[in-house]
This record gives sequence, C-alpha cells and structure tokens, in this order.
Amino acid sequence: MVKPQERTGLEARLDRLERKNRRLTVLLVCLVPFIVALAVMGFSSVEEQLQGMQNLQVRQIETQRLVIRDSNGLLRGWLGIAEDGTRLVFYDENGRQRAGFGLTLQNEPALAIFDPSQQPRIILGMADGWPGLVIRDNAGLKRIALQTQPDWATLFFYDSREHKRLGVGMAKEAAAVNLLDEYSVDRAGLTVDPNGSSLVFFDRFGVKRAGLGLMKEDSPALGFFEKSGELRLGLSALPDVTEMAIYGTNRIEAAVRITTNQPSMGIYEANHVVRWKVP
Repeated sequence: MVKPQERTGLEARLDRLERKNRRLTVLLVCLVPFIVALAVMGFSSVEEQLQGMQNLQVRQIETQRLVIRDSNGLLRGWLGIAEDGTRLVFYDENGRQRAGFGLTLQNEPALAIFDPSQQPRIILGMADGWPGLVIRDNAGLKRIALQTQPDWATLFFYDSREHKRLGVGMAKEAAAVNLLDEYSVDRAGLTVDPNGSSLVFFDRFGVKRAGLGLMKEDSPALGFFEKSGELRLGLSALPDVTEMAIYGTNRIEAAVRITTNQPSMGIYEANHVVRWKVP
C-alpha cells in the first residue's frame, strides 16, 4: 500500500513527465511542416539535378576503349584500339560479331560484315590507296574480288578452292573477259580495244595458241601460234586481198594471196626478200 507521502511524490513526478510530453508533442507538431518542407526541397533538388544531367553536354572524353551493353548487360558495341588498328565492332543479341569498321596497321580504312557464324562475308576497304571489295562464302573463302586503279579496274570470280576462274577488266580503252582453268591459268580471252576485237585461246601453260579477231578496219583474221607463243600461220581477209601466211622466226616465209581474183604464191627470205613467186 502506497503511503500518502509517497503518493504525493509519485504524482508530482508523473505531472512533470506529462508536462514534458506535452512540450515534446507541441515541438513535433511544429517541426512536421519544417521536415516536410525540407523533404520537398530535397526532392526538388534531385529532380533539378536529373534534368540538368539530361541536358548535360560533354565536349571531350578520353579513353582507350568504349564498351556498349544493352539492358540485359550483353555486349552490343565496342570501340577501341586493337593490336592491328582502331576498331568499331557491333554484336547481335547473341554476342556474335556482325559488323566492324576501322583502320588497319597500314592506316587503310576497312569495313567488314560477318554472318551468324562470325565469318567475314563482305570486306570493303582500301589497299595501297585504292578501293577494293571482297566477298567470301560461308567457309571464309574468297569468291568475288573487285579492285580499281587509275588506269584499270578488275572483277574476279573464284571457285570453291579459291582459284581464280573468271576475270572482267578495263585497262585504259580496252575491255577484256578472261576464262581460267581449275589451276587459275588463262585458257580463253575476249578483248575489245581501239585496234579491234579478238578471241584468244591459251594452252594449259597459259601460252597463246590460237586467235580470231577483227582488225581496226573490220577485216577478219585468224592466227595459230606455236608453244613459244610465236605466230606460225595467219589467215586474213583484207578489203582487196585474201592471204594465208606461214611464218618463221618473226618473219613471213611463205604466202598465198588472192588479189582481185588474181591468185599468187611466194616464198621469202629474211627482210621479206622474194626467193620464189608465181605468177
């Protein structure tokens, strides 16, 4: 049982505690608007900072490598300096290299496009200062090549062993088409130039052995060549003369001509000296 004196002292302490609680409640009530204001000011400051970052302009970034990733953290782009030059590479959603652009060690620009197996299929670039294009198959073998120079341009086609089989080209005012065998040896060629047009056949060593063409004045001619490539037999039909000539070492040794329905035949020495002739 609490004594009166003790009760009086206890009541006094409770009264003091209640008065302190009232003062604390009043203080909290007064502080609430201030705290809310601070919170609003804080959020406003963060929002302003975010808006400022959206309008942020960076004039210069210095780095040796820049990596770009998508929202899933997968590599999608890479810009940097590789061992063989500067590169800009793009990757698909499976992390496979699909396109690249850069400079080679010779400071020549090059663009490469890759298939899903990351094989380079199309390569466009410069070589010795002149543009070129290479198209490869799914095994990475060259199948088409295009190159240009000041005086000529060539387009080559390759077989499945990367052997050159067909060539189309321009050299100054001449246009040509060449057919090659499985060893990349010229076997046939068609040429058109200011002096006429010709179709030439080569042996398996690439030596010219037969040719058919039209000369500048549109006169047809046919030639047969020995293994050294020297002309041995020639047939021609000029406007007034039809001729068959047999050649020795760089000279005509015998000839049969028909001039205005008057046939003739001759045998010649060096310097075109006549040894025998009829009529």
